[in-house]
Amino acid sequence: MFRLKTLSRRTLSGSCGSWRSWRTGSESLLDSAEGEPISAVDDEPGFVSEVLRTGAWRVVPLLALTGVGFAAILPELPTACTSAFSGGRDCASRPSPSDGDACADAAAACIQYQSWWLLLNHSVIAFILAPLFGKASDRIGRKPFLVLGALCSALPCWAVLGMTSRVFDFKAAFPIISFGASLGSFSPALAYVSDCVSERHRTQTIGLLMGTLLFGVIFGPHLTRLGTSRDHALAASAILAIAVVYSLTIPESLPPQKREVSISPAKGRIQRTRSLKQIASLGRSRLFVVLASIAFIGSITSEGSQEIGGQFLILVAGFTPRDQANLITSIGLSGMLAQFILLPLLSRVVKREHEHLLIFGTNLAMAAVNVAICFCSENKAVAIALQSLSWLSLISFSISAGILSRATSSRHQGLVSGVISAIRSQAYGCGPVLYSQLFRWIPYLPGFPYLFSGAMMVASAALALCLGGAHHEIEVAGDDDDEEENALLVG
Repeated sequence: MFRLKTLSRRTLSGSCGSWRSWRTGSESLLDSAEGEPISAVDDEPGFVSEVLRTGAWRVVPLLALTGVGFAAILPELPTACTSAFSGGRDCASRPSPSDGDACADAAAACIQYQSWWLLLNHSVIAFILAPLFGKASDRIGRKPFLVLGALCSALPCWAVLGMTSRVFDFKAAFPIISFGASLGSFSPALAYVSDCVSERHRTQTIGLLMGTLLFGVIFGPHLTRLGTSRDHALAASAILAIAVVYSLTIPESLPPQKREVSISPAKGRIQRTRSLKQIASLGRSRLFVVLASIAFIGSITSEGSQEIGGQFLILVAGFTPRDQANLITSIGLSGMLAQFILLPLLSRVVKREHEHLLIFGTNLAMAAVNVAICFCSENKAVAIALQSLSWLSLISFSISAGILSRATSSRHQGLVSGVISAIRSQAYGCGPVLYSQLFRWIPYLPGFPYLFSGAMMVASAALALCLGGAHHEIEVAGDDDDEEENALLVG
């Protein structure tokens, strides 16, 4: 799951270990032929050239490796969980009536077990750590947290390797899996590219990061076609180990002059109080509150649906690990379509002041898709198609993140990114617990949680209308307090 003011072209070419700026001869000839001065807008680089020149591309391989490695272990998890709670039964092969009841009970028990661990790791641990890590990255830089995020992203693969090697069982592996997933490298990657690219290309760059993760998701599941489950886990662990090593080679994106000044012990108490005031002051921004609410709803429905999705498809359509792999690949293709084709197209067609209407329309469409998933998932092909369509909601996420990014000053990129990550983590923890109860609530309608998701997406669409067209900069307390602090310390 997640922002600098617009920089001049020369400033951009000097940040993030960037390349020299250039313009092609054809562009220069065209400008001189037309006999018109080059405007500030025309002089700005294109999206691809800016990503390459500023060094924002350096986090792309990291996210691609993370996506491939993590997606390689996902198809095994639903079946492994159901098997662990059903006494080893094969619940994906249309079991007998007696075994079917045991499998239904096992699916519910599996979801409940996972949901409580997700609640702990997301709503407690990540909720506390994400803002602290974000604030710390504003002071010491992004690279340490990219490396830490890569290590956390590797934990799920290493846990599955231990499970398939019979070092421990699924019940011991899942707490490690959920902890690693709660603190990955995506949030620091968002702050990294926000340090590098201009405001003009912020939304497209966020879409690039999401698309890169999904690009990895397309290829990862196909590792399950090679060898045994242990072989898949071993390959995924090796890929994530490469990602950790690669993260060590990424240069720092936040120059020293843009970091918050390191604090001495004498300033510690004042600075801690100021940080708390900064976090609390975000609640006074109407724009932040609305975007945070949309992010919370999107995260709670997304994580809750993913939590019950594997068991839902096993019960309703008899999904096997191979079917889960096909589903994940299809989801990856759908996400790439959203991020690499639809998002850039919509960004060009729709004016910035009308972006909230894109969020509104996307969330309404997702409400309809969730209703269809509830009632039309007995056929495997239809179920895969509908689940894939639901990931077009990433368009809403990217646009919201772009709006938030443009409204945040350069001094508080990590802080705001961390707070949003904490809010999403809270949703990631609460969503599975809520959806596990909804899944058990109406046994004869296992798709009922998707009806709930549909209602939540309608509410999110209504919130999008509250954004309007004017997006003012988010004010954070303490922007002009440095002189006051110094006066207090001198006094």
